[in-house]
Amino acid sequence: MRRLIANEEVTLNGMAGDPHLWPNHQTPDYVADQAATLAGEAELLFGRVTYEMMHSAWANQTPPTPISEVMTRARKYVVSGTQTLPAWNNTALLSGDPLRHVHDLKASAGPDLVLLGSLTLLQGLLDAGLVDELHLSVHPLLRGEGPALPLSRALNVFTLTSHRAYEGGMARVVLTRPVDA
Repeated sequence: MRRLIANEEVTLNGMAGDPHLWPNHQTPDYVADQAATLAGEAELLFGRVTYEMMHSAWANQTPPTPISEVMTRARKYVVSGTQTLPAWNNTALLSGDPLRHVHDLKASAGPDLVLLGSLTLLQGLLDAGLVDELHLSVHPLLRGEGPALPLSRALNVFTLTSHRAYEGGMARVVLTRPVDA
């Protein structure tokens, strides 16, 4: 069974909306760790809004960057009730019941699934017990507005499995749901 890894960027006080607008605290070692999450054979999962933002940012970079190449090459699944998505290599639309689609994807053969952003989708996946790992990139700032990281009773079963602090002030925290939870 595949794992579902939710990869989120948050502030010290748990705000998670529009991280592309935040001050940049990323250092080369952080970027390398973040790239490792996307590298390899993982497939990507998005809600529609995040997919459109990622498509806009990465699909047509000239010259291509290592991240844009990974994003374009990877198999992508988009949960959406609309049928109009910008075309991007290797993208499949999942319409209908998103929890059923993700459950079926996890049960199928293949590499791990990585959810990027997509806070509304994350809330449902957490509540349904479908998230196996939560990777939080914590930015050294406080924000008073915007959406927060979803809170779910399901988070009570997650345990801290690793953490790392970076020179630029960022930290990466990995929380894992026990297999029997």
